[in-house]
Amino acid sequence: MSSTPAPWHGLPPLLPEVKNILAMLDAVKESFQIEAMLKERYFQKFGIKMEDALKTELAPACKAYVDHLFRFTHTGTLAEGMAAILPCGWVYVEIGEKFTSSGEISDNHPYKDWLTTYSVPEFRDMVNWWFDILDDAVQGYPQKELNHTQDIFIKSCMYEWMFWDMGWNKLTWNIH
Repeated sequence: MSSTPAPWHGLPPLLPEVKNILAMLDAVKESFQIEAMLKERYFQKFGIKMEDALKTELAPACKAYVDHLFRFTHTGTLAEGMAAILPCGWVYVEIGEKFTSSGEISDNHPYKDWLTTYSVPEFRDMVNWWFDILDDAVQGYPQKELNHTQDIFIKSCMYEWMFWDMGWNKLTWNIH
């Protein structure tokens, strides 16, 4: 029997950032499943075929927002990725809570499923946890990096507004 220790012997436990990333991957998977379920319901309700939806070109604000999210979640730091994606969940929870706080939403409200889904305490808890991860990720950052992370967060908030405005005003590329 060899006295050589296993290659992982003596390595420190997972870094807190790695633990947060792994936990976020689980949360993102669950969020995507819920989003997919909601989209399927709405597509069915409004007679939209999934294959048609997948062929639809992204509108300008949506394309810009998706590009922004991909940039920071695929190539950025944990703080940059969290700053980019956090406004989406945060806005959804705020809207869900706002529209459901006065009581039951009527059954004929076109967005009842969406609003009630995002108003549950579990989504608020998840968003609060995301804020905690972001706060932990920026601990010890110099002011320049804090400003950069704040800019990403604010841009995501602006893209959220543009996304909703685009839907409300039915904005498209208008090139045809």
